Amino acid sequence: MADEGTGSNGRGESLAMRLKFRVMPRERQLFAVLRQIVANVQEGLHLLNHLLADSTEFGVEARRLRDLEHRGDELTHHLVRQLDSTFVTPVDRGDMYALAAGLDDVLDLADEVADVIVLDRIDSITAEAKQLGEILVEIGQHYP
Repeated sequence: MADEGTGSNGRGESLAMRLKFRVMPRERQLFAVLRQIVANVQEGLHLLNHLLADSTEFGVEARRLRDLEHRGDELTHHLVRQLDSTFVTPVDRGDMYALAAGLDDVLDLADEVADVIVLDRIDSITAEAKQLGEILVEIGQHYP
């Protein structure tokens, strides 16, 4: 039975401790999901670079990239749900929405490139496209 005077729940946890664990993890969860999104984008950019640089199995690589894009969509939706259910966010809510949407767009476009390669049956990638793949990987490494 809870002790009304101290706010203890009978297990030695005060009301303040219980509230802390309800409020603090939500903020950490937002950043954890954002890190997962960034890691997924980085993996997608590496995969796109591999597809452009030296892949001979465009269809297989494109399917793997599509899977990463779907995973990115799931993570983005999860982040949005977390934002919608968080009263106070550690960073401006609009900025977090914009960042999540921008990162999702990166994978959407990478997936689109892979689709064009497969659907148009492109069998040779230009040196310029290969260089762009390398540049995208380098940019992706600068994400936190």
